[in-house]
Amino acid sequence: MASAASAEICTVKVNALDIPVDPAQFAAEQSAPTRREQLLTWPSRNFSRLRGNIPACTSDVTLGFLASMDEMPNTDGYCLAEGDDDTGFLLVPGERNFRGRCKTSTCERVTGTASEIQRLTQTVTDFAYGERAPSPDTESVAHASGAVLFSASRGALQRTLETGASTALSLALSSPQAMTASALTVTAVGGTVWLCSE
Repeated sequence: MASAASAEICTVKVNALDIPVDPAQFAAEQSAPTRREQLLTWPSRNFSRLRGNIPACTSDVTLGFLASMDEMPNTDGYCLAEGDDDTGFLLVPGERNFRGRCKTSTCERVTGTASEIQRLTQTVTDFAYGERAPSPDTESVAHASGAVLFSASRGALQRTLETGASTALSLALSSPQAMTASALTVTAVGGTVWLCSE
């Protein structure tokens, strides 16, 4: 029988790692889970515990944990976009729904050769750490979780980053979501690159 303390622990997936988290330390008051989220996640959380697995954290804990890793005072203006099974959640700009997930933002993995993805990741990282000077209509952020975000309009993104991985980025920017998006964010995390559109 698990102890009461361990029953409270939940996990947050960051860079392909399931990190055990104490919800009491990271629950964010400004993004507390809604009653609807609690009702929807209650069965799966209890089944996980019955099987001896640690359940996934609720959105408020996930947001609070990611914000603490990135030393963000709060997560206003950010939402949780679902990456693949390896990546877990991505913290990206956008409006949240009742589960903390992105309401209008969607993220698609950028596919290309290993060298293209590596060049694109390096270009995004260079902007985030000041190795390259971004243009005034772009914004770059390096999160302590290892994620690097580069936000801009579609045109600015294309002009600024296409030298890093022209084929991979051009294909991603030609998707219907990217063509109609009001804002785009390239997220490089854990050896993968995601194009998030809002």
